[in-house]
Amino acid sequence: MHKLSTTAAAIGLGFLLAGCGTIGPAQGQDPAIASLKAANLAFETVCMPVVLDGADFLALAKARGMVPMEPAARGTTTSSHAFRVGLTGVAATQWEDGSCVVSAQTGNTEQLQAQTLASLKKRGHAMTLRVSGSPAINNGVGAVYCNPDLLPLILAVTTPASKSTNGHAMIATLYRADTADTCPRANGV
Repeated sequence: MHKLSTTAAAIGLGFLLAGCGTIGPAQGQDPAIASLKAANLAFETVCMPVVLDGADFLALAKARGMVPMEPAARGTTTSSHAFRVGLTGVAATQWEDGSCVVSAQTGNTEQLQAQTLASLKKRGHAMTLRVSGSPAINNGVGAVYCNPDLLPLILAVTTPASKSTNGHAMIATLYRADTADTCPRANGV
């Protein structure tokens, strides 16, 4: 039996992931651009199909060459699956409640948020801002977007409170509401 050296295996895996465009920023590429591309990949090809179409998160993440991570916890709930997009600082997580989260550690917060909304719009889901500016996790600023479906599609976005925040550039949680009145009203109305 032949053993493959760790170095040879790492180089081979690097070429495989680089070919898939998932390992991280290309040499000389702006990390913010790599983060934007990776967040788009995770949101459009994993989270959106899971929440909108009932697709299998695990199968989609593996098909995109994403790397498994330890399940995360928020409160008493744990994630079903967690994957990262190479070395880009972008991760996708499916939670037990059916929500799907894409987080980007770096990147232009405004571009990441706009790209997420544009992705939903391309799929025919025009989202309306319902609540903004509320405190959110990681000491960030929260925004909640909804669409007018019978069971609203909800996008909760957390962005840093300031550029000095040592958190994420964006955390976007997508889920389908259980009831029509789940989506918060604008300005508390």
